[in-house]
Amino acid sequence: GAWEQLAAEGKAGRGAQPPPAAAGFDTGAPLGSDVRSMESKVQLLRAFGQALPDAAVLSPALLRGRPSAPFVHLMPAFDSWASGNVEVPSAATAEKPFASRIDRAVWRGVPSGGRADGSLRGKVVGSCQGEPWADVSFVSEANRLSRDAQAAYKVLLLVDGNAWASSWEWALASGSVVVWVGVWWLHLHEELVPWPQRGAHYVPADLSNLEERVRWVLDHPDEGAAIAERARKLFARAATPAHSRAYVARMFATLADRNPKGDLEIKRIK
Repeated sequence: GAWEQLAAEGKAGRGAQPPPAAAGFDTGAPLGSDVRSMESKVQLLRAFGQALPDAAVLSPALLRGRPSAPFVHLMPAFDSWASGNVEVPSAATAEKPFASRIDRAVWRGVPSGGRADGSLRGKVVGSCQGEPWADVSFVSEANRLSRDAQAAYKVLLLVDGNAWASSWEWALASGSVVVWVGVWWLHLHEELVPWPQRGAHYVPADLSNLEERVRWVLDHPDEGAAIAERARKLFARAATPAHSRAYVARMFATLADRNPKGDLEIKRIK
């Protein structure tokens, strides 16, 4: 069956990337009563093109803060890989030399959840108004920028909303430096290295140090170019349907191995 197929795929791939489990999973924790089925995962599982176990063993696709619950596995976001509809900048834009990009940070987006006042995005937009280092605003017909136009800047702000910032894929692929303002975790967070660690893929920031972090990137173009290139390479390797399928298969295999009593309820999607 589909479960056995995915478990077999996962076991066959052990010892290679991606890791067998996402962060925060206690392999000794019992499954079943602690785990709640999530209807939103049904469409994700249907993306495999066949009937699969439903979401009774799956955690939220994205989690606020570092995973800590003993049953948490971070799932790839459905629209990030299953639909095959990920929009990325053109190759010409992504390969544009970092030194020739605009010396500013850019962000265009909408008030997540339909509200701006008091939200993280609203605070970021407000703090950047009139700043020479920032071209940051809520999107309108007058100031709309394409992906390629945004990737012409040296710094792309990635700002979380009510959930994760859905533009994370094209931002990593852009060839610009991602300065990430947020608290949500993605399934790839274990592979994303934050600055100032060696081999960084992005620069984390918050409202207290946003300008400082952006100015650091602008003042250190060689380091910025290296960060942007590592992010592009990570995107090409890991932010793909094939990688996400392997990740999910390995996760199913791990869950099966950690359920020796066989009391994990599996439901089929009709």
